[in-house]
Amino acid sequence: MNREEMICPYCGASVEKRKFCTKCGGDLCNVPEVIVIENRLDEKDEIRKALIGKNSEHYLCNFRIMEKKNTKDWNWCGFLFGPYWYAYRKMYSWVAIWFVIQLVIGALLTVLMYCFPDQITILQYMDKPISLGMRIFFAVMANSLYKKRIDMLVINLPADEYARQEYIRKKGGVSIPATVVTVLIVVGMLCLQFV
Repeated sequence: MNREEMICPYCGASVEKRKFCTKCGGDLCNVPEVIVIENRLDEKDEIRKALIGKNSEHYLCNFRIMEKKNTKDWNWCGFLFGPYWYAYRKMYSWVAIWFVIQLVIGALLTVLMYCFPDQITILQYMDKPISLGMRIFFAVMANSLYKKRIDMLVINLPADEYARQEYIRKKGGVSIPATVVTVLIVVGMLCLQFV
């Protein structure tokens, strides 16, 4: 059975003709004209898709929504997994920034506990709201930072086909080893707290 597809005017995704977009939830009832398509990825999207690797359709849809609405987008993986998601997506500088912020906050709270021993109970509980605030910030920024990284990789893409494929292999996709290293660093930091 041949199904009719259209381009969602909100996110640009190719979706089956329905009342709502299955990718972004946009209302498709009032779209004046249905755009029937077969394949809508342009060359830049194909390169982005290759650089993103796993879940590329999800991220391309989010990127289109962010471009169209000029907004930030919530990333649940960025919220729940924080530096592990950033490492998995090869955003190593943001993993380093995460750790530096955690170390600075930990050191600052330790100094405050030493300077104000009568307020130690309150200071001990400040760690949780600060950590939650960091998670919220990094979740809101995750897709925007990831889009900037992918767009920068597209700009720096070599012209030579062999060099291009090697560049995509090295710079794009995901990294499980980096995620494991990040987990080991966190475990090491936790162990240092008990020494």
